[in-house]
Amino acid sequence: MAEATTTGAFLVSLKATMAARLAAIQGLRGVKVGYVPPAAEEVPLGDFLYLVRGAITVDDELATAKRSRSRDEAVVIPGAVQAYEVGDDGDAAFQAALDRAETILDELIEQLRDTPPEVGQQTRSAIVRRIRWTPSPSAKGGWVVRGEFDLHYSSRVP
Repeated sequence: MAEATTTGAFLVSLKATMAARLAAIQGLRGVKVGYVPPAAEEVPLGDFLYLVRGAITVDDELATAKRSRSRDEAVVIPGAVQAYEVGDDGDAAFQAALDRAETILDELIEQLRDTPPEVGQQTRSAIVRRIRWTPSPSAKGGWVVRGEFDLHYSSRVP
């Protein structure tokens, strides 16, 4: 029986891998990794990587080989990252929050480049595209930098 989609397996594997990866890096040990962010008014201050921030898009295409029952699957998963920094120097806090948000996302990009989750018969590609940053001052002091990105992966599915 053919798999319906590889998305669940991809996300479960990526969450576990990223949690372990970030926990092993000095300065990123406190980053929380989750599937989805809480409601906007409930997002706590801190450093986070959320793998899904909206609707996941899946495009399936039958493989071209006549006898093959496998298909190619292309998936787009919108994700989010957040970093928070306080300090006496507002400029330094702003830069530190933006730098840390970029560093968290860089770790995801490197993980996908070096060892993407293997799903289906084969993970063909996994990359991050369309990165957008939104810095804002926090009502509690300091700076919050939120980033949005689109994670694209493709796989061969039996």
